[in-house]
Amino acid sequence: MAGPLIMAYGTTAQRERFLPRILDGTEIWCLGYSEPGAGSDLASIATSAVRDGDGYAISGRKIWTSHAHYADRCVLLAKSSN
Repeated sequence: MAGPLIMAYGTTAQRERFLPRILDGTEIWCLGYSEPGAGSDLASIATSAVRDGDGYAISGRKIWTSHAHYADRCVLLAKSSN
């Protein structure tokens, strides 16, 4: 899931940094979707992402994350005003 997202929307630097590692299996990504009271209903997610310098501050929680115990990184669904 992360590879196609990065291919479609990532910067050149992100493509160069992440895609080779995803393809050769040295970096594993998980999916952070489901939340208490929302499941995987995207319209009901409450986790938020607020701009904090060059990154984001995340507030909320996920109840199920696929392959999290193997993952190096996570594709996280969060609401943002950006």
